Amino acid sequence: MPFSPELKNELLKIKYHIRLLNKSIDREEYPLEALIVDMNWTENQFKACNKIFQKYDALVTKNGEVNSENFEFELKDQFDISKEKIRMVVNAFYKKDMWVGICFRYAEENQHPDFDDIFGI
Repeated sequence: MPFSPELKNELLKIKYHIRLLNKSIDREEYPLEALIVDMNWTENQFKACNKIFQKYDALVTKNGEVNSENFEFELKDQFDISKEKIRMVVNAFYKKDMWVGICFRYAEENQHPDFDDIFGI
């Protein structure tokens, strides 16, 4: 069923307003909220991401190590995202003090300037 022109215009306006609001998010104060909007995730997708981080953070806590390639593969497989996007996700969780074990381990094994905040540089 096609949308009426009025409904289509309202949807376009709402999308435009959301893009403007996204630009006004304080990314330092609200890194996860900004990430969710940037990634265009649903609540369920965000919960799925949390589960992956929780799983690998528990492995880091238990074993002191983790295979970051498996972690990366699981994120890529679940969300079809690039390494650059994975770095964004890792940074957002780290800034929110969530899953810091896997965030730090991943950053350590995948040295990149995007991780300077994690290392205090």
